[in-house]
Amino acid sequence: MARPQVFARVLLRLFLIALAATILCSHHSGRPSLIPPVGAIQVDLAKAKLPLPPWGQGRAKIDLAKLKLPKLPPSPYEREWAKFRQSDGLLSLDYVKSLQAQARTSATKKKSGSDVFKVVFCSPTPSPPAQDGNLFLNPSIEQGTTAWQGFGYAPIKAVQNTTAPKPFSYLVAYNRSYTYAGPKQSIKNVAAAAYELAVWVRIDAGERQYVTATAKINDKYVCIGGANARSTCWTKLTGGFTLHEPAAEVALYVQGAAVGTEIWVTSASLLQVDMDKWRSRQNENIKKYRMRPVRLSLQGLGLNIVPARVQIDQVSSDFPFGANVNGAILYDTAYQEWFLNRFNWAVFNNEGKWYFNERREGVEDYNVTDALVDWFIERNVSVRGHNVFWAVEKFVQTWVKNLNDTALWAAMQRRMNSAVPRYRDKVQHWDVINEPLHGNYFGQRLGEDVHSWMFKAARALDPNVQLFLNDYNTVEQCDRGANPEVYLEKVWNLNASGAPVTGIGVEAHYSGEPQLVRLKHDLNRLAMAKLPIWLTELDFSEVESDDQRADYLEAVMRESFAHPSVAGIVLWSAGRSTCAYYKDIDPGMCNPCDACLADSSFKDNEAGRRYVRLRKEWSTHVSRVLWLGKAMKVSPFPKTRYQALRAEWSTHFARRTRLGLPLSFTAFHGRYRVRVSFRGQQVERFFDVPKGAGRLNVAVQL
Repeated sequence: MARPQVFARVLLRLFLIALAATILCSHHSGRPSLIPPVGAIQVDLAKAKLPLPPWGQGRAKIDLAKLKLPKLPPSPYEREWAKFRQSDGLLSLDYVKSLQAQARTSATKKKSGSDVFKVVFCSPTPSPPAQDGNLFLNPSIEQGTTAWQGFGYAPIKAVQNTTAPKPFSYLVAYNRSYTYAGPKQSIKNVAAAAYELAVWVRIDAGERQYVTATAKINDKYVCIGGANARSTCWTKLTGGFTLHEPAAEVALYVQGAAVGTEIWVTSASLLQVDMDKWRSRQNENIKKYRMRPVRLSLQGLGLNIVPARVQIDQVSSDFPFGANVNGAILYDTAYQEWFLNRFNWAVFNNEGKWYFNERREGVEDYNVTDALVDWFIERNVSVRGHNVFWAVEKFVQTWVKNLNDTALWAAMQRRMNSAVPRYRDKVQHWDVINEPLHGNYFGQRLGEDVHSWMFKAARALDPNVQLFLNDYNTVEQCDRGANPEVYLEKVWNLNASGAPVTGIGVEAHYSGEPQLVRLKHDLNRLAMAKLPIWLTELDFSEVESDDQRADYLEAVMRESFAHPSVAGIVLWSAGRSTCAYYKDIDPGMCNPCDACLADSSFKDNEAGRRYVRLRKEWSTHVSRVLWLGKAMKVSPFPKTRYQALRAEWSTHFARRTRLGLPLSFTAFHGRYRVRVSFRGQQVERFFDVPKGAGRLNVAVQL
C-alpha cells in the first residue's frame, strides 16, 4: 500500500526540481555571463548512471559533488553556476568558474570498451607571455611575423583574433608538407643555463594531434616538450632544456602535426631558470611535505642524571626508497648487506611476472618468488608486486599467444587467482597492468573491458593491496601515446568503469639528461588524478660516466622528493647487471646496469655515494646535553672538512638544554630512537613521527 505514496513523492520531487530549473533558466536567460566558461564536461549518461531529471537545456546551480563523477582535475566545482544541456544521451556541463588548471574533459562513446572521459587541457584564449626576461622576440605576434620563420619549408602568416573577449594575434604555419615543419624562432648567444619554455598552440582542424617543441642545439635536435593540440581551444605547451656551455644559436620550433594541418602558436615564453630559487623551492617543499615539527618531552628524569646526553636518531624513513632485485640476493651476503643498508622497498626484476611463474602452460613455479617475498618480509622491507599482466605483446609468452580466446580468458583467470591471493597481505602493491599505453594485447584479444576486470578481480582477491598502472615515457620523452594527458584518460576511464586504480606508476627510464622543468610540469599534471605517484623503475641509459649518472640521479630524486604527490622512488638495476644471473634461466630477462650505484663487488661508485649522501640529507639526528643552567647552542662537530660535510648532509645538531624543558626540532617522517646517557648508564626508547599537520607532541617515559 505504501508503494503508490512513495512513487507520488518521487514524482513530486522530480516536478519541483524541474520547476526550479525552469525558473532559474528564465531568470538568467537574458543575463550574459561575466566569466567565460573555460572548462567543460560531457558525461555519457548511459555509462555514468547519473541521478538526473530529464532536463532539456538551461542554466542552474548544480551540486556536482552529488553526481558522483569519476575523479576529475582538482578544482572547487561544487555549487558553481553551470550551463547544462542534454541531448543524444550526453549531459554537458560548462563551468563558468575560471579554473586554475584550465582543464577540460569530454565524453566519447566507443563501440568497444568503457571510455567515458577524455581529458583536455585547453582554454578558449591563451594567457599573455612572460614579460621580464623573455628571450623570445615578438612573443605575442603583435608585430606580424617579425623574428619568426617557417621551418621545413612551411610558410607562415600572422592572424588577428577579434572574436575573443580580448583581441590577440597568433602565428600560422600552413601548407605543411612534412610533419617536422612548423613555426620557428632562432635565439642568438644563449648562455649556459637551464631554460623553461611555454608556448600556446592550436591546430586548424581535427579533434587532437600531438605536437612537440624541439630545440636545435649545435646541429642536435632535442624534443623539449609536447602537448595535445586541438582545433577548438588553445593548449599550453611547456618544456625545458639545459645548456652546459654557451650556444651561438638555439632554434626553437613547434612540429609534429599531420601533413597539411596548420599549426598555430602565440604567447611564447623562454626564461632562464634561476637554479638558486629552484633549489630553494625544492627545499621548502621537502620541509613542508616530508618533515614535521616535534616537541619531545622526556619524563621520569631526576636531578641526579645531570649532566646527561640525549641522542635522537632516525632509524627508518616512512618515505619509500626502493630498488629492484633478483633471486641472487637470497644467497649473496654482500648483495644483502648492500641492499638492506640503502633501501626499504623491493621489487623483483622478473620473479613476479607471469612469464617467470608459468613459462609452460599449466606448470606454475613460485618457488623463487615465495622465497624472495618471505625474505624481505622477515627484514621489514616492503614489496611491490610486478606485475600481474604485461600488455606489450612481445612480453607475452608464446604459449599464451597460441591460445584461442576462450582458452586465453581461462588462462588469465588462472593467473589472477594464482598470483594475487598467494601474496595477499604480503605485497603492498601490484602493478596490475604493465605498460598499457604501449601495448594492448589482452584488450585487442578480449575487448577493452578486460582491463577493468583485472583491477576488480585483484581488489576482490586482496582488499588491502594498492593497485597500479605502470608505464614509461610519461615524464622521460616526448611520446604521443604516453603523455600525461593520455595517462590521465586511462586512469579516469578505468575508474569510471568501476576499476579501483589506486596508484600511478611512472617508470622513469631516462635516455640521456633528464629535463627538470618538464618533470615538474608532467608531475603536476599527473597529480590531477589525486592518486599517489611512484617512480617505479628509475634509471639512466646513454650516460658518459658514473659522475654524470650521479648528477642525473640527484636531479630527478630531488625534484621528485620535493613533489607532494610523489609517494615513492624505486631504482631499476641499481645493484649490478642481471645478465649473469639470468643467463641460464632466460637470457631475454637480462637488464643492463642503467642505474648502477655499485660495481660487481657492491662497492659504491659516484652514483652510489651520491645516493647515500641524499639519504643522509633526508634523515634527522639530534644531540642534546641536559644541563641545569641556561640553554645554549653549541657546535655539533669539530671544524674539519669531513664533519662539515656531515653537517650538510643531515639535520644533526647539538644543544645544551635546561633539564625539564621539552626538546623541539623538525624531523623527517619515520621511526626514531632516543638514547639518554648519564653516569655510565643508558636508557633507550622509540617513537614515531608520522605524516600530519601541525606540531607533534611526544612524551617518552624513561
